[in-house]
Amino acid sequence: MDKKNNSGISMVEIIVSMVILALVMVGLVNVFVVGKTYTRGTGLRVSGGELGRFLLDPLQSDVREDQWFNTSPQYNLSIGTHTPAPQTINNVTYAYSYNVTDVPFGSTTVRKVVMRINWTE
Repeated sequence: MDKKNNSGISMVEIIVSMVILALVMVGLVNVFVVGKTYTRGTGLRVSGGELGRFLLDPLQSDVREDQWFNTSPQYNLSIGTHTPAPQTINNVTYAYSYNVTDVPFGSTTVRKVVMRINWTE
């Protein structure tokens, strides 16, 4: 009597292995898509931080107390909130505003500048 050789792969086994492979591939693609989204968001935050540093650098390096209102023609350093024109970097528009206030510091007052930068991802 001849015995049949059953060492081949059945169609059901092939379909099951393809489904498992497809699920693994979907998971891997999802990891790459999420990673790309986080990388883009991080790049936008870094660009916003660099823009803030670039905009505040003249104040940090040039301001003297006796020349506070004359140091930086780029800024209106009077008390209140100021909104200059937006800046565009890599096709992303960064809108910014800064608020100038007087803050008591010991027996005197100092001027405080707070800058807020917004963008849309």
